[in-house]
Amino acid sequence: MRVLCVLLVLTFAACDARSPYFRDVPARRVVVNDVEFSVRHKGRLAEAVRVSSQWMPNLQSVAPFAETAIREATGCDVRELRGDASFVLGILACNENRSTQGAPNLRRTPSCEVVDVFVPASGTTGYLEAECD
Repeated sequence: MRVLCVLLVLTFAACDARSPYFRDVPARRVVVNDVEFSVRHKGRLAEAVRVSSQWMPNLQSVAPFAETAIREATGCDVRELRGDASFVLGILACNENRSTQGAPNLRRTPSCEVVDVFVPASGTTGYLEAECD
């Protein structure tokens, strides 16, 4: 019985677990139409982890709320959403000129981020999709 209790506690403790990419990023709680999300933002990506319970959710029913939560937490428009009813990854379209306003002649080193990873079932060769500014 103790083992069952410990397993239940560990299972529910992981409900707001962040992905490795966002491990150092603090979460911001956002509630949209009684659906609560824990939103983390780093670079051009944001993750929204649904922390409230919902009966039989699917991505189509959760996505509009997740998009609104990400937009509210980051101040950026959401270009694309990926994930499932519990974890939604948003690819953002932020104003990229914020850091260079007032200094238009500065040369910037391109900054790239991995936005998608594809690994075939065989696991032999993986493909990365990166976006650079």
